Amino acid sequence: PADRPLVVVAATTGDGIVGWGECSALAAPTYTPEWAAGAFEVLAAALDGSPLDERANPMAAAAVEMAALDAALRRDDRSLTSLVGAAATTVPAGASIGLAPTGPAGSIDVESSLVVAQGLISEGFGRIKVKIAPGQVDEVAHALSHEVPAGVELQVDANGSLGPDHLMDLMGLDRHGVAVVEQPFPVDRVDLAAELASVADALVVADEGARSVAAVETLLAAGALGGVVVKPPCLGGIAPALDMVSWCADHGVPVAVGGMLESGLGRHALAAVAGLDGCTIIGDLSPARQFLAADPFPDLRMVDGRVEVPRKPGVAGRPDRDLLDRFTVQRVARSLS
Repeated sequence: PADRPLVVVAATTGDGIVGWGECSALAAPTYTPEWAAGAFEVLAAALDGSPLDERANPMAAAAVEMAALDAALRRDDRSLTSLVGAAATTVPAGASIGLAPTGPAGSIDVESSLVVAQGLISEGFGRIKVKIAPGQVDEVAHALSHEVPAGVELQVDANGSLGPDHLMDLMGLDRHGVAVVEQPFPVDRVDLAAELASVADALVVADEGARSVAAVETLLAAGALGGVVVKPPCLGGIAPALDMVSWCADHGVPVAVGGMLESGLGRHALAAVAGLDGCTIIGDLSPARQFLAADPFPDLRMVDGRVEVPRKPGVAGRPDRDLLDRFTVQRVARSLS
């Protein structure tokens, strides 16, 4: 099985309270410019006094913010859910499926995606989101639409990989019952997103194109915004994520909370934000066990297709230190007193 490199920050207060924060950067700088090893170096440099640029390294900054929040919340015996003002006790669980693999001749192995989808549906997930790429738009959605039962929402996510040649296929997703089309086009093709949004029944939502309030203001003005995926790590942390959710609520824009393959620590933070009233699109709220075979942090609890919004003090429960030590391959520690 593949390894998931993960960077975590521990912040210890003067009175001995330890707070934990997660940097959600992935293994390589592909989906975002940040990656795990690079973020580790940035955070290590910050301990030595180098400035931490939140615009260039939002996920590293988000880890520092989370660690400080976790410590402060533990000190005050308060939950993150209480701090952000989320009233919901549970939120719908949403699972994601990666790109369908292709064979040596370029044929799509849809069957493997169907097997994964069937397993997730049997676990009780109320939303299945499948990644799509050029050449997969119609075939994968068509196949899944026959497997997804009534009451389970089907979404697709192109990660900005499609272009004008795929407009007709995307318009045809309505007949497959697709409820959400996430970031179908590159960030700079607002015109294509607006054209699709004007004719599709599915919500056309922005993910990579929603990294700031200014960016989503532009999309809304262009008629290219059916919803926003709010990813706290990509925005720089909980505070900017709350600003984005608040802006969306003020402008009638629905929100989904997005994930980055976090551990249980990061997943707890996502669940707290997802409990806000404005988060009406089913987001990436799956327990970390969907993609982590072992996790030092307590996982989210999912019952009957819904994830419990955390109410215990701090962001999440304390980690299993033995497991954390076993997985740790590099460590930097500094006293800032």
